[in-house]
Amino acid sequence: MTWTNKQDSLTRVWSKLDRALVNQQWITSFPTSYALFMESGLSDHTSVVVQLQEDIKTHKRFSFLNSWIQHPNYDSIVRDAWAPPIAGNPMFRLFTELNKVKHALTCFHRENYSDLPGRVKAAKVQLKDCQQQLLQDPFSSSLY
Repeated sequence: MTWTNKQDSLTRVWSKLDRALVNQQWITSFPTSYALFMESGLSDHTSVVVQLQEDIKTHKRFSFLNSWIQHPNYDSIVRDAWAPPIAGNPMFRLFTELNKVKHALTCFHRENYSDLPGRVKAAKVQLKDCQQQLLQDPFSSSLY
């Protein structure tokens, strides 16, 4: 809605009165929401559309783990990711090479180091199974 003080054109004041009000609970529940005011058209009232925008997913920061270096496949993974030549200016080439290595190391981490609690649990089950088999057949060559 638009308000005016109804004075002559030189001293006339116009003020847009349309508002969208929220409280702290709204801000906590919908932190990325926003109000979009439409054009007024024939009326002096303006429609408002409230967008409940979903949280923007942020990418997890890349962290290099020193333990990767001890893995027997580490050197070949980095070398293979870096190997294909890239065309372009030196900064673009460096950026692209580093992104390829980052992607390769992220996949390497996912394959070899993800879900450690689950891997520990599976290893304990496997150990228990091997120990049970050893108790049943201590001379079995398949358990060594």
